[in-house]
Amino acid sequence: MKQFIPSLILAFVLTACSSTNTSLDTAQIDRFSGGQRAGDSISLFWYTEKNSTAFQAADTVFSGEDGSYRSTYYWSQGKLQEILRYGEQRNTAGELVPFSVQIRFSQDGEAVFQRYRIDKKVLPLQAKQLDHYQQQAFDIAKMTREQNNKGKQLFQGIWNGETFESCKNREFTSIEFNQTLPSFVIQRLSSLNNYLAVLGRAKGSTLYIDELLIIDSDEHGCVVEPDLKQ
Repeated sequence: MKQFIPSLILAFVLTACSSTNTSLDTAQIDRFSGGQRAGDSISLFWYTEKNSTAFQAADTVFSGEDGSYRSTYYWSQGKLQEILRYGEQRNTAGELVPFSVQIRFSQDGEAVFQRYRIDKKVLPLQAKQLDHYQQQAFDIAKMTREQNNKGKQLFQGIWNGETFESCKNREFTSIEFNQTLPSFVIQRLSSLNNYLAVLGRAKGSTLYIDELLIIDSDEHGCVVEPDLKQ
């Protein structure tokens, strides 16, 4: 018995570890991406579900001369847990200054911690502002899921006039736009290497573009999904 008990304990520990690893390995992870353009504001979205439940979302937003920001939204057990945001926005004097937001929520959806810092000053967030941030998280998750259900997703890469090399190393030999483009955009696409961020669908070697989100020089670089805890 003195020799059997340690063996039994060891067998139990190994079994428990094996069960834990199996549980982690079999978790279903679904990743989605999307974007939208509204006036001068351009948004790129990412959304992740774990076992068909909201797990994480992120956005990168360019607002022209009004600044830009990156956000990450974290869920725990299907409940929004935390929002982190960093960027630049205009202060009351009209100057672009850095800002950051951190909000933590209880399982009941109540904001239990908040910190809004702008231009080295810490200011309180009003109830309407807290609700707005919370709603943004839900809207990104919903919109990105809906876009992907329609077969649309975010593509980024370089178009050299003949091929589109995506940021995920997928090559498309042709692109087709399902929207009317201004003449200067058409001219630019035919004459220069361009970074493109688009909402579209891939079919074989053709990328069908529903919405052109960003066109810039090939020095722009791929926009990476923000994870602001890292």
